[in-house]
Amino acid sequence: MATQTMGTNFPTKLATEVFSKVKDKSVLAKLGTRMPVAFTGTDVFTFSMDTDISLVGEGAAKPHNGITVTPVSIKPLKVVYQGRVTNEFLYASEEDQISITKDFTDGFAKKLASGLDIMAIHGKEPASGAASQLIAHCFDDDVTNSVLYSSATGGDMAIESAVALLGNYDPTGLAISKAFAGILAAETEKNGPSKFPELKWGGQPGVLRGMNCGVSSTVGTENYAIIGDFDAFRWGHAKEITMEVIQFGNPDNALNGDLKATNQVMLRCEAYVGFGILDPAAFAKVVPAASV
Repeated sequence: MATQTMGTNFPTKLATEVFSKVKDKSVLAKLGTRMPVAFTGTDVFTFSMDTDISLVGEGAAKPHNGITVTPVSIKPLKVVYQGRVTNEFLYASEEDQISITKDFTDGFAKKLASGLDIMAIHGKEPASGAASQLIAHCFDDDVTNSVLYSSATGGDMAIESAVALLGNYDPTGLAISKAFAGILAAETEKNGPSKFPELKWGGQPGVLRGMNCGVSSTVGTENYAIIGDFDAFRWGHAKEITMEVIQFGNPDNALNGDLKATNQVMLRCEAYVGFGILDPAAFAKVVPAASV
């Protein structure tokens, strides 16, 4: 199959722009810690010291305190987005080709961003919305600390209760669903002012009450909010993001068949994305009553 690749036909800048835009669109990419992920997978070792330090008297034996080491494996998952365009694309000026590919990679960046959240939060295949056997761990399944939202106590107190479930972890970030952002935006202090004016009119604050914050529909209907130490969530990509212009064959198994026969070419972007929750206890969720 003859293809034209990004590396030989288009500026490399296009590929780097894809992931710079991901961070602006995904709550997990924004709040979590990005790391290199090997194509064969990466193991991140977490360890805990089992006791406090020991006081040792003069001449006394030193005790065994103990260390617990647990590996978390982060395996890259292959994701793809592709679409057919007429083969006039091949005859367009170089400037027009670059414009088309920039639009396509920009769209891929947004889909990749929301896809990261859908996979890592819900364990679902983004295109179908169905649970995926390829995803071993996700926030919905692994994070058991949860607080049930009640309109009687309000969203502010629900978040406060979730923080109390984090134990020794200090929260560094807050991911909020758009539905819950609307609830928080409507809450007021006893003397009248809004508690969260930053969230009014669909606001997208990067910081809320001094904490890093992300608002997105990808947090889902199952969750109102996820709060925690987001250094315990790692994500990254393996290899380079590739873009291909495919001229022959039927690469999407479409009913209209061969590309050459139908005067079409296929634009395809691929990426290998890995993610892992190092310790589910570092997070807590605020959930609506319908999720319980």
